[in-house]
Amino acid sequence: MPLLASFAAGNANARSEKDGDEYLYMILPLADINLKDWMTFESENVRTKEDRQNYIYDLMLSITSGIAFIHKEDNKKMVGFHHDVKPSNIVCFREPNKETWKICDFGGANLKNAKDETGSSYHIGTRKYAPPEYFDAGGEKRGRAFDIFSLGCVFLELATLWRYGWDSGGLHALDEHFQAANNEASSSSNEVIYCKNMAKVNEWISDLEKDDSKKFGEVLKMIREMLQEERSQRIFAWEVEIDLFILMEPPKPWEEIVLRFEGIVQFSRKAVNAIGTTHNPLVRARNKDRPKPFLNLLINRKWSDNIPGSTKESRRLSFDLKEWFSNLETPEDRKKMYGRQEESQWIETQFAEAPSIGLYGLGGVGWVFCISFT
Repeated sequence: MPLLASFAAGNANARSEKDGDEYLYMILPLADINLKDWMTFESENVRTKEDRQNYIYDLMLSITSGIAFIHKEDNKKMVGFHHDVKPSNIVCFREPNKETWKICDFGGANLKNAKDETGSSYHIGTRKYAPPEYFDAGGEKRGRAFDIFSLGCVFLELATLWRYGWDSGGLHALDEHFQAANNEASSSSNEVIYCKNMAKVNEWISDLEKDDSKKFGEVLKMIREMLQEERSQRIFAWEVEIDLFILMEPPKPWEEIVLRFEGIVQFSRKAVNAIGTTHNPLVRARNKDRPKPFLNLLINRKWSDNIPGSTKESRRLSFDLKEWFSNLETPEDRKKMYGRQEESQWIETQFAEAPSIGLYGLGGVGWVFCISFT
């Protein structure tokens, strides 16, 4: 959203004449409708079920593209986060033959160094769409993963609209589903907070999964990845955008996908072979059977799935060794003492089957016994 003007003035809701605090007012373009209202009332431009589902899919991709841009590292290695992603902060501008959805209200946003994934610790945001860390009594700081959970909640509502449309089985039923959770918990509050009722969230997604559309099923899997309670396990915004782009019809060739996202895929800031499987897009890409060109893009961004390999130098030294001295009886035993390639390959195989192995040996002897931990 472009900023048209700004000015400082007193509090518009001042409680007394002594309220002398000044506030910054920002003037933005007037939108035609926000997403909350659009989801409440059927749009004139979306008439059939197919039109509705295609529109919602394009809408998801458009919003995600905006969030991914906010989260993207700039030349100064700074990243942004919004911290109040919700339907009323996503607005539409209608022009002849064109609609553009934009993200607004950056009052809770922040810009920080990309190395600091923790973000801000102040309480800004809307409780309904906030992630679990928002309510953490220990003051756990929040970064870009905060936005991913909130966006996942928005997508949960859009997915409900995708399947049911504007009839009584849609968003109204979703609200009743969570009001029932409040009644079961003997809560006097009618407030819906998604992260406080994750069992109900998963129940609702499971119900949506009864739709036999393969594309819709993939979108629901993605929403589950966004709504992980542990923030370190949530998918990145650029991964969401890629997943949605891959599902476009007609399908795009992988070469085009790689070119489109070369400037979006972020670099890993952890050492190679020290990343593990936590918050690792390369592991997720392999699990989704992404083709080699896309895997190579992630590998070039320094992502690793923790599989070690012998270096060119170690191979050269192993094969160049012509003579050895040993009290071992057979030439084959002697060769194994120095030529480690078979053992190295075996260790690589074990790593492919398990995230770690145990190594045991005697110093100076050079013989290693390996145990795989599954």
